[in-house]
Amino acid sequence: MPHALIIDHNPLVTRAVVERLSALGFDSFDHAWTECEAIASADRTKPDLVILGDEVEQGSGLSAARQVSRESGAPVILITGDSFRARGQAAESQISMSGPFMLSEMQLALSEAQSD
Repeated sequence: MPHALIIDHNPLVTRAVVERLSALGFDSFDHAWTECEAIASADRTKPDLVILGDEVEQGSGLSAARQVSRESGAPVILITGDSFRARGQAAESQISMSGPFMLSEMQLALSEAQSD
């Protein structure tokens, strides 16, 4: 039963990610709007995959993804609408991260993350 943690402030993005991951075999999801929520969620249920969106309401999504990945070993996929900005963030992240990917590239993103 693969579990994904989605870190993003946009419920429409989250819904689309859930739909795509469900089609790829994921059946358990948590959604965090803030850095603190993401860390608390991962403490409750260890994710098999972390999806990092463009923004969170409070704190740093990147920092949360870094901590969750370090503690759980889960790969991180960066999903973005602004690939230029996301590439800069990814370069500074100091974690192994796949992406950035557009939402329509979810299957490719998952394949790359699982092969790392």
